[in-house]
Amino acid sequence: MKTMYFLLNCFIYMIFVIGCISESHQAKIKNSINQEYPNLENINETIKLRSKSIQLSEKEAVSLFRRYNFYSSQWNLSGNFENIFQNNNNGTVKDKKTGLIWQQSGSSDRMIYEDAKKYIVRLNKNKFAGYSDWHLPTLEEIASLLEPRRKDDCFEDCCIDPIFNPTQCICWTADIFKSKYSDEPQIAWTINFMAGYASWTFFKRTNYVHYVRAVRCAEKLEE
Repeated sequence: MKTMYFLLNCFIYMIFVIGCISESHQAKIKNSINQEYPNLENINETIKLRSKSIQLSEKEAVSLFRRYNFYSSQWNLSGNFENIFQNNNNGTVKDKKTGLIWQQSGSSDRMIYEDAKKYIVRLNKNKFAGYSDWHLPTLEEIASLLEPRRKDDCFEDCCIDPIFNPTQCICWTADIFKSKYSDEPQIAWTINFMAGYASWTFFKRTNYVHYVRAVRCAEKLEE
């Protein structure tokens, strides 16, 4: 009985202390929390990701993964970007979190980088799923699909939501690897969904082939 009485008094005291905290101090606490966890306040807002290709160094790529909390088995094991997927039942998947529409599968074959660009041209010419504004995803866009593996066996489970076809295990991106040894673009960033990380490939060499998973912005409407 004495213990219950003691706990009750402690609870009343805590309420009194919290009530005495000034509004300015409460604002400071809220600001501190928002700085530590910047995504909490805007958790339901759409996050716009860069769609134009650029050159990225490895340091810049690591920073990108950590900024958006993208999962990576190399750079951000605790990453867990919260996608909100919707199956459009037309071969595409919409992510309501980013406003992007993805191919549910992608190319059926692996191909060199130049053929990957031609694949995008064909998609647009044929108006895949009714649209003609598909593009090769940037590293920023396609990295948003990475997630921790659900099973221990990497051959049974890829680091991507099961709403997608896992066949496209390594995909090209539109971003170029920024090398300190050469100004000439010759290496493209790729995403490995089987291992869960970003890498790069010499796209000018014809023996390097990967899959394509095209993307478009949901807000762009067909005329």
